[in-house]
This record gives sequence, C-alpha cells and structure tokens, in this order.
Amino acid sequence: MNKILNVPYFSQRDNYRDSWRTCFSSAVAMALAYVKPNSMSSDDEYLKKVFELGDTTEAWVHLEILRKEYDIKASFSQSANNKVLWDYIDNNIPIPCGILHKGTRHEPRGGGHWLTVIGYEDDDSAPGGGWWVIHDPWGEISNDTGTYNNSPNQGKSEKYSYSLMNTRWTVDGASDGWAILFPLH
Repeated sequence: MNKILNVPYFSQRDNYRDSWRTCFSSAVAMALAYVKPNSMSSDDEYLKKVFELGDTTEAWVHLEILRKEYDIKASFSQSANNKVLWDYIDNNIPIPCGILHKGTRHEPRGGGHWLTVIGYEDDDSAPGGGWWVIHDPWGEISNDTGTYNNSPNQGKSEKYSYSLMNTRWTVDGASDGWAILFPLH
C-alpha cells in the first residue's frame, strides 16, 4: 500500500533565527499548514509565536500554541509506533516525529531532531519492508553515519526506510517513538 499527503515543506535552514536548532518548530509548522491550510504564511510566522511563549525544544510550547492560536488540541506522545504512523497517514494527518539523528545506525545518539512523516510506501525490497516519506527540515540523513546531505531542496519528500525509522525513532522498543499527534477527525 502507498499513501503520500501533499504537505507543504519548510526548511529550518532559512528560519529567521536559530536555524540550527529549530527543527521542532519547522516540523510542527509543516503539519499545521496541511491540517489547517492558510493558517500561516510561513514557518517563521509560527516560529515567532514559539519564541514569544518559550523555546522551540519544548513540547508544551508547541501544544499550547496549537491550542491557543489555532484551536488544535494536539498531544505529545513518547509511546508512538509504526501503527500510529500508518493510522494517522491513512486519516490524512501528517506526524511530526522526534528521532536520534547522530551516530551510526547501530548506535544512534544525539540531542534529537524533528521531522514530519507525510506518507508511506510498502516495498518488500526496502530495508524493513517499505519507506516512510519524510519532510526533514534539515536535509537528508544518512542512516549509516548520521550525517546530512544539505544541498538545496534536500529534505523534501525523502524516503527513509522503515528500518531507519525503527533504528532512530523507536530506539528502545517498538512503541517508544516521540510524536506530536494532531487530533484524528
């Protein structure tokens, strides 16, 4: 099965401030722009609201802005799994997810990085049996090394194997993925 949502892409590299650390805001802004079209002009507009309330790295800040500014009662999960991703995509809702982006695939580590899952493609020849289609606001990650290809337009509609996400998103078990979950319709 395959399903890909037409989610707007925002790169964090052009954010008006702290571009090196605003992946969370850009990831949430992408999902917001899809769920509530025309609610903002860019991820910078969303990011300014984030910094007015708190910091881009804090989940509660995003939840509060989504609730107060956009009337969306989202939640922060530390127990999401692949089934959650499939269910949300099947219900036309993209999912911002927090991953460990540094280190090798055998030893992922890091302070964390946020990206947005916008679809999936089942493919028996792919590692783990398929691909998550990702908008990664920083670029395209190498699962082997944890480094990024940051050339222009990298990060939009990238294919990260189910295996890559299992390694970097659900690190300690099949159901410990971090995600911002917008309400299901």
